[in-house]
This record gives sequence, C-alpha cells and structure tokens, in this order.
Amino acid sequence: MRALALGCVVACGLASAQAEPVRIGFVTTLSGPQGLLGEEILNGFKLGLSEHGGKLGGADVVLLQGDDQLKPEIARQLTEQMLVRDHADLITGVLNSSVLLAIARPVFDAGKILISSNAGPSQLAGSQCNENFFDIAAQNDASPEAMGQYLTKKGVKRIFLLAPNYQAGKDKMAGFKRSFRGEIVGEVYTPFDQLDYAGPIAEIRRAAPDGVFQFLPGATGIAFLKQWQQSGVDKTVKLFTDRGGLDETMLGAVGDAADGAQTASSWSNTMVNEQNAQFVSAYQAAYHRLPSLYAAQGYDTALLLNAAIARNGGKAGDAASLRAALMAANAPSVRGHPISFGPNHFPVDDYYLMTVSRAVDGTHQLATGELIVARQQDAYAAQCKMAN
Repeated sequence: MRALALGCVVACGLASAQAEPVRIGFVTTLSGPQGLLGEEILNGFKLGLSEHGGKLGGADVVLLQGDDQLKPEIARQLTEQMLVRDHADLITGVLNSSVLLAIARPVFDAGKILISSNAGPSQLAGSQCNENFFDIAAQNDASPEAMGQYLTKKGVKRIFLLAPNYQAGKDKMAGFKRSFRGEIVGEVYTPFDQLDYAGPIAEIRRAAPDGVFQFLPGATGIAFLKQWQQSGVDKTVKLFTDRGGLDETMLGAVGDAADGAQTASSWSNTMVNEQNAQFVSAYQAAYHRLPSLYAAQGYDTALLLNAAIARNGGKAGDAASLRAALMAANAPSVRGHPISFGPNHFPVDDYYLMTVSRAVDGTHQLATGELIVARQQDAYAAQCKMAN
C-alpha cells in the first residue's frame, strides 16, 4: 500500500465560499533513474501555480501528487484513486509514454480531462485520439522528424539509430526515419534501464556511420554520453539526438562529453523571448539552478490551465466546457508564441537546432540556433477522427 500512497495532498490558496476548488491529480515519476525529470515537471508546474497566488484562473487549487515510480500499474492505481476517492477534476504531469497509455482509459472512462506534460505516444495522436486528451509538450515523433529534415538538408548520408525499447523510443526512431533521406546503417533498441553501452558503441564503431541519432533520456543518456566519450568514437562520429535525449538536467553531469552534440527542440533556456526570460529567472530564484525542458513543460501546463480555467469562469468540473476552454485559451508559453493545438489536441510548434556549447561563464548550454521547421503538425493528426 505504501507504493500506492499519494506523495502529498496540498491545498493551494484559501477555500472559497463561492466555488469549489479545482482538484488536480498530478501523476509523474519522482523516484528511480528518471525521478529528476518528473521532479522538474512538478517544480515548473508549482512555479506557475505560485506566480498566480496558488490559484489557477482565479480558482483555489487542491494539488494531489502521486509518484508512479515509472510503473504503469502503479500509475493506473494512483490515477483511479485520485479520480474516485479524491474527486480529481483532471489529471496531468505524466512523464513516460507507457505510463500515459496505462492511465488514459481510466481517465476517459471517468469523463475527465487528461493533459500530458511530457509523454506523446503515437496512439493518442492518431487512431486512438480522444476529445478529453491534450498534450502540452510534443508528439514523440515531432522532434526526431525535425532532426531528420535537418540532417537530410545538410547532406548527412549514413546514420545509426539507438533508443530504449519502449513506446517513446520506437516512436522517436519512426519519426526520424520518416524524414531522413539517407541510409540507416544500424538500429539498436536497448532495455529501458540499461546503463552499459559497450555493446551498442562497439556496433556503432563497426558500422562507421557519419552520425548517431539517439534518444536516451535522464540517467541512461548520462551513462551513454560518458561511455561515448571514453570510447573515442566521438572523435569520428557525430552525435545527434531528440529533445528528450539531451536536456539541461544532463549537461552538468556529463561535462564536455556532450560538446558539439545537436538536437532539435521547441525550447531551451537560451531562447530569447520575454516569457522565457521571466521563467528562467524565476526558476533560478526558486530552485537555484537553470530550468530544463521538463520544467518548462510543467510551467506551460500551469499557464495553459490558468488561461483555460479563467475562460471557463473559474471552474474545471465539467469536462465539455473545460475542453472548449483549453482549445480557445490562447495561453502564453515560454516557447515564444501562444500555445496552439492541432485537430488531435497535440501542439503545433516551431523546432530549432540546439547545439551544446559553452556559455560565457564556462558552463554547458543548449544554444538556440536556426529554425528548422515552423508550426509543425505531427504526422498522425490526419488519423484522428473527432469533433473538437
């Protein structure tokens, strides 16, 4: 039962005599090798909440936290507990695609809204789309598609693929292959929690590609990058990755092992816009470190809910009215443009080239470079048949 216990129940703001508080179930990964990434999502969300006085859209908030431990069965039970016992109005915060797929059906069956703060599996973008599902982050394939387009444009001919063997890893490699016009000289899918990459690196060495496109998030990516540098293969083979395969939480841990690596992303803390500058400054003040992509997505989740709930008169209990408000919210974003959704309720975004380089203070950063693709709609939207 300890594993199923809610991490905390926090009442944010004073109880209102005029309206019921908005009850938000926040299910994410807060322990294990990916725990830092879920913590970043939660930190970003709480920062957005605090900037609105502990309210969203003028409504008091009850925040129900649960650690899914990166286990779909635990996530499902936490979600059911939040919906049935705690009467959550909506569920958000999810990090992992397999976890998201496990909790989607209970949320939809309960007639509630599910907002992903990171995971973007292809099923929920396409044939299994649902009117009550929204994704604030990206469809899994989107960033890899942008990187595939970029490498094709630059004339890169031979690429080796490396990813963990689960939904997001498969989606991301599918996205890359959809847009890359060169040759795939090797493709390896590792156990999700693998930390020894001697075997895959040996395969890469034998294949002698122009580059490697990998998606290895969190602790797995840190382990790979360190071993990549130690192997010496980094001297002859270029490293490319997905927005989640190289993020700000990893840079301090790997040092110069990531130097020159490139990714495609809709955000980094070096992006120049007023909303992002305010967010980065506030996050540093609150948590004494630069925010990551995951923190930015948690923060954008709060911005979206604030705008939508305000538009909905401070209420979130009725899914139909909240759904309409989410679509029409026109919420601000750290990405430099208002959040907008496609017909499958996934974001329509810009993707930029990001390169690991040294900041003025000597620390590593993801420097924002050229725009690769503007307002990209994911590849599965045409398969989604629903009335918005």
